[in-house]
Amino acid sequence: MESVEVSSANIKEEFASRYNMPGPNTQRLKNGINIDELKKGVQFELQKRHQQAQGDVGPNSYNDEDILNYLNYECIETEEDKTPFEIMGQGMSSIIDDNSVLKKITRPGTGALVPEGATCRVHYNGYLEYSEEPFDSSRMRNEHQLIRLGQGDALEGWEMALLTMRKGEISRFLMHYKYCYGEMGCPPRIPAKSTMMFEIELINFIDHKVADDFQEATAEEKKTAPFEQILAVVNAEREAGNDFFKNKLIAKALNKYGKAINLLEGVNLGNEQEEFIWKQALLKLYLNTSLCCIKQQKSARAITYCRKILEFDDSNVKAVFRLGQAHYQLGEFEKCRSYLTRALKMAPNNADVQAELRKLDTQMREYKAVERETYRRMFGNQEPSISVNTNEKRLYTDEMQQDVQARLTTFADSAIGELPFPTQAMDDAERQCMEHVCTELKLAFKYDGEGDERVMKVSKSKA
Repeated sequence: MESVEVSSANIKEEFASRYNMPGPNTQRLKNGINIDELKKGVQFELQKRHQQAQGDVGPNSYNDEDILNYLNYECIETEEDKTPFEIMGQGMSSIIDDNSVLKKITRPGTGALVPEGATCRVHYNGYLEYSEEPFDSSRMRNEHQLIRLGQGDALEGWEMALLTMRKGEISRFLMHYKYCYGEMGCPPRIPAKSTMMFEIELINFIDHKVADDFQEATAEEKKTAPFEQILAVVNAEREAGNDFFKNKLIAKALNKYGKAINLLEGVNLGNEQEEFIWKQALLKLYLNTSLCCIKQQKSARAITYCRKILEFDDSNVKAVFRLGQAHYQLGEFEKCRSYLTRALKMAPNNADVQAELRKLDTQMREYKAVERETYRRMFGNQEPSISVNTNEKRLYTDEMQQDVQARLTTFADSAIGELPFPTQAMDDAERQCMEHVCTELKLAFKYDGEGDERVMKVSKSKA
């Protein structure tokens, strides 16, 4: 494990890292340091560096066009003997007793205030006095910032600020240096004793307290928990899943929905009202889960959840539509068409269903063309001959068998569920060869239709 000598620069860099201000040489401490020992000199171990998803962002990571969009000239405007932040603070109200954190709402939010321990999803710009350029900006990175309150993820001033906000709110905060980077600052980006102005947009927040408290309960307490408590935990997990889904974190969303489903499917219901609420909650979760499965190409799992939905509500258009999508992914086009047609009858003006049917028609035309070409290649150049076996007459050649075997093996490994062959164009040798190879490859086959419409259907289900 690497060891290094501590210097004031090391400490400032670590301080910056803890508060989401990474520098090019930032490293996290494995363990805390003792200030008294620091005066004498101390060694410490470094954690492996945490690589942010968007990469480390330094002060020069933004281009000129980005910066121009977020210049704030109020940060440099003075008035007689007043500084820019003193002028700005005149129109703001204090959120703590010592007036060290001031706030002004520029766009009101809705709903409840952010609770303690919540995870907040925010956009922000941060400014220093006498500088119109933001020193840090999630907007210029084009990536939301996730902050879990009470976990040391944010500046102390941010912790206080976020607890005063509502979903959708945009507010401006002036924060005294003691609630930001302290007396030392974080040179070169943050000078010593820097008061800061942040423009913060609270996009969403997730209240973890109910779910966290439930996880800490004993097995017996969970077993005897009332339905209202279980429902509150389920709603918290579902909201967390929804937030992950909106931000395209599908696997994490599935995990949250799965936890909520497991809780609901194992709950004891006391009356009809609880059963009604239980069904509605499960329907939402099954729908959300089926959509995630479609997006992750987990088609069989999506079908399972859609069928569960239809057990509760056989006229649910979304479930029928997603069954069509799932069968399309499996290459089961006839089943896909059946469900999509059913969904269209239920919702004739649904643009998504109409678009999916058009997509299916295009795919079917391409599929038919491939089918014809496959058939032509399998039999187009073959000339049947008779070869006598001691046990039975064999009507096909070795060359024909090898060709058919290669084609049907490709089908067996594909996503297509069924492959029809018109029998009108087949002779006895070709039919015998097809049946023999299907048996060898453990593929099912059957004959459907009459006359010119008669086809041999090969499928992956063992007959």
